[in-house]
Amino acid sequence: MPKPGDPGSEKRLLFQKQPAANHNGGMLAFGPDGYLYIGVGDGGSGNDPPNNAQNIESLLGKILRIDPAGATFTEPYAIPPDNPF
Repeated sequence: MPKPGDPGSEKRLLFQKQPAANHNGGMLAFGPDGYLYIGVGDGGSGNDPPNNAQNIESLLGKILRIDPAGATFTEPYAIPPDNPF
């Protein structure tokens, strides 16, 4: 039986501002590799006019994969070494 999370242990790992009220994603899931997968959405505004999903400099429009267990004193998470970008 899963144990409930402790609300007092919350720690913000990442914040992404959403420029519009739609297409904002929001799915979180741990994969079998132990990494956290985050569906961010493209930020909305219909058809992604700023091309966030095509811009590798933007987190919007991506599935992010982070390693929360790889946190350090200065970084809240690690980026898996085999991430392409």
